Amino acid sequence: RTRLANFVAKGSAVWIAKAIRKVAPFAGKDENRPILRGVCLRPENTGVGLWAADGYRVARALVFQPENMMAAIVAIPTAAMTKLAALLDEGGNVEIGPSLALLDGDDSGRRGAASRVYFRGVSRDGVTWEAHLATLAGDYPPVWRFLPEDKTFETNALVDTPKDDEETGE
Repeated sequence: RTRLANFVAKGSAVWIAKAIRKVAPFAGKDENRPILRGVCLRPENTGVGLWAADGYRVARALVFQPENMMAAIVAIPTAAMTKLAALLDEGGNVEIGPSLALLDGDDSGRRGAASRVYFRGVSRDGVTWEAHLATLAGDYPPVWRFLPEDKTFETNALVDTPKDDEETGE
């Protein structure tokens, strides 16, 4: 298991819900590769990225603005993230962090293994909520290596369009 340091990241609940829905369809379905059946949360320069891959396709959405940068990469089952997205639809803001109780040890006696990540928020109507989602065991493959670091692309297009008078006779 990956150990999570104490971190907090925040973002718009509706924006995060949309990001989850965009990347979740790209998560794997193969029982033989369980780590790919999750959505990966990965620290990046400008926030926390949500990643999903199935071995053929990869998707990424950048969410959260970190207050303390996330120290580890974790994967959360896609089904749990999809259910979380429904909760996030109520709006407001949300923060994410490791379940600190588990960092100090849990009922099973494990210490230092953050097997859950919390999402906490206050909806637009003032209701405070909190969800603790289990993480998947294992290391998520580095699918981010398939996308270029520089997000700008230079392209050229040559388009041949007919002149108005030749095509229409006007």
